[in-house]
Amino acid sequence: MYTVDLRITGGKVYRRGKLTLMDIAVDDGRIVKLGRGSTMPRSDTTLKADGCIILPGVIDVHVHLRDENLSYKETFETGTLSAALGGVTTVLDMPNNDPPTVGKMASKNRMEKAKGRIYVNVGFYSFIPEDLEELRDTIDLGVSGFKLFLTDGYGLNPWNESMLLNAMDVIGEKSSILCVHCEDGRMIRERSSRIAIRDLRDYEMVRGKDVELSAVSYMLGLAGRVESKPNVHLCHITCSESVEMVSEAKAKGLKVSCEVTPHHILLDSSYMDRFGGLAFTLPLLRSSIDSSKLFDYAAAGFVDIVASDHAPHSLDEKICRNPAEVKPGFPCLEIMLPLIFTEIANGRISLDTVVKALCEKPAEIFRIDRRGFIEEGFHADLVILDPKRELTVNPELFVSKAKYSPFHGRRLRGRPTTTIVGGVVVIEDGELAVDKPTGRILRRMEGVLS
Repeated sequence: MYTVDLRITGGKVYRRGKLTLMDIAVDDGRIVKLGRGSTMPRSDTTLKADGCIILPGVIDVHVHLRDENLSYKETFETGTLSAALGGVTTVLDMPNNDPPTVGKMASKNRMEKAKGRIYVNVGFYSFIPEDLEELRDTIDLGVSGFKLFLTDGYGLNPWNESMLLNAMDVIGEKSSILCVHCEDGRMIRERSSRIAIRDLRDYEMVRGKDVELSAVSYMLGLAGRVESKPNVHLCHITCSESVEMVSEAKAKGLKVSCEVTPHHILLDSSYMDRFGGLAFTLPLLRSSIDSSKLFDYAAAGFVDIVASDHAPHSLDEKICRNPAEVKPGFPCLEIMLPLIFTEIANGRISLDTVVKALCEKPAEIFRIDRRGFIEEGFHADLVILDPKRELTVNPELFVSKAKYSPFHGRRLRGRPTTTIVGGVVVIEDGELAVDKPTGRILRRMEGVLS
């Protein structure tokens, strides 16, 4: 019998909707055999996973890795190592960087800068360039998709309907995907002209739920008018009404999907009173009623994806005295999986729903080839998780440069112990197990990231 690079034994493997005690044989970065006992090949290395469960590596489609001129917030190294420690094996990097990622050359430059510096697989978004040929060239380069802010941003004007419709048509024709930050910038600008931000709670008068619902309605309306039926993904939805609108659009045959974040389903606006700017994010945390109902929709399977929106800033940017200058967002890569797994342990959501939202649906919706599932022939992107191991969130111990969190002090159950990326054991027993970063740049070619 042949010899493989790695064999994982003793763990319960999540596969095809259930946990099964089986071994995994890995060779040349791929899963080559699933089984038990004498049917399995010999291996150069054996990992014992007794008492643990083995999941597909988490795919996080909404991450801000910063770096370049924002390296003081996060770097490719610290961000992707944070991901690996959290059981995340693939991240997709948002384009609101400095310099911004707009078009082919900016995307190519960002990919080049990340080479040799990433511990997990990384794909890259671009803003939508105004020129349609540039848009096609950017898609051909292999970007993961395009990001559109309906508030402000770079590239194409989101409120020029004819230009946006043309761009969406190209995105649909070439099997790419459009990801949208759903807050109506027109409403925000009008309210900002008459409402001063003297306290973080004042943002609720400027960027309430109606701002999101208006933006969701606008994008779903446009999606229904595009002949090529592009994939449209709505980022960090905060209220159940948005999920209902997405469900109605799906029933009409539109290719739309939506995501929620751990903070929008597990926290509420009262956390801004407790943690101040450390809990400030955009879109805003909503009421406890909204967050609870949104969690229920996610648990029922009406939400496609759970993503971290990992958005690190310096501490000074989070605790500055002027509330209008506080930067939105916080780190989450290292704790997203334990946060959600804790809700499994609490009986609030099923393991099946969680694996779909963290692994399978991201792979399917973003066409990430041969990842998100544990199957023979798939890339060996895996996380071994100890379901009984507990941890208390302590941001000072984060690998991320952002050492703060509104989840500070929360007790969690279910800790990733070992993370395998492309057959390489990157994290073992919670410690870095490689001498240098070994992650891959993912390019989406012909609708598939391979």
